[in-house]
Amino acid sequence: MADIYARLTYDEYKALEMACKEFKETTHTSVAGYYYRAIRLPIGDLSMEFHGPIVKAAEGEIPNPDLQVS
Repeated sequence: MADIYARLTYDEYKALEMACKEFKETTHTSVAGYYYRAIRLPIGDLSMEFHGPIVKAAEGEIPNPDLQVS
């Protein structure tokens, strides 16, 4: 577990708040037949991307229609 603290300006905080409300989870492939999901949030001038675990997809199926290959 990690704690990260950031002191943001009002505008940066409001932008982060909006990004949290409107975030889009994306799906990425890493090795054939496996995928992971990720969420990217802008925090001031920094982007934080959180990756879920790498999991095996069902035969020939990646579960998210918004597939983004990384």
